[in-house]
Amino acid sequence: MPVATPANKLSSAIVADQHPLSLSILLHLVPGAIITLIYVLLVPPLLQMGINNLITFSLLAVLVLVPIELGILYRAGLLKNGKLALAGIVLNRERLPLWQLIVLAFVTLVWIALISELLTPVFDPLLQKALFSWVPA
Repeated sequence: MPVATPANKLSSAIVADQHPLSLSILLHLVPGAIITLIYVLLVPPLLQMGINNLITFSLLAVLVLVPIELGILYRAGLLKNGKLALAGIVLNRERLPLWQLIVLAFVTLVWIALISELLTPVFDPLLQKALFSWVPA
């Protein structure tokens, strides 16, 4: 009989059909916190080398965030299935017809443009005043 260690409890909670809200919040926030920490540590030296912040963030997303998230998913698959597989971990994997993808992409772009056009005049001055008042004109 396995010993009830915190690691075993966490593992069983991750592969459960419904995990606790606290674990869901952790699984969403911890990868972002890790990439933010690495970003804060790497930006000053990379800026001195002439590498842009956006390039740094993009590289970290590909080189750090994606492996962390895939590692979590494949670890859960290993615990649940006994092999590195996403079966039973990533659900709803049926393919959408091409026309539905095109319609969804179009509707999403229209929605983003509409919301951005409507909310930018309202929130842009507020955000500039509240968050960026310290930035010189």
